[in-house]
Amino acid sequence: MWRQLAIAISIWAVSASSALAQTTKSVLAQCREVVAHEKAPTPFPPDKVLSATACTNYIYGFVGGYAVTLELLGAKGQICFPNATTPVQLATAYVDWADRNPEKMQLPARSTVLRAFQEAFPCKK
Repeated sequence: MWRQLAIAISIWAVSASSALAQTTKSVLAQCREVVAHEKAPTPFPPDKVLSATACTNYIYGFVGGYAVTLELLGAKGQICFPNATTPVQLATAYVDWADRNPEKMQLPARSTVLRAFQEAFPCKK
């Protein structure tokens, strides 16, 4: 009973958040700030801090939601993040995937982040 309730609440939360869903274009632009800063490590310009923070928050929210969903369902996932994965590595994986898949940019960010991480961090079979 509690498991079904938890699953129902998770589905409701995802459905409710889809109205406020981020676009791939916006999350990608934010993540490009993180990657660019890593390539040229200078003090972060104040006008870029919020954008970079939005990227890492979105990605960490995705990773956390993915982990909780798998736990609630008792399922094994298709994504296996290494233990020491950094925000920069996650953002870089997303940006790299997006650069190779420009035809997917019309999809919601949740879909493109999922696809990017499935490719970048597949589970060993």
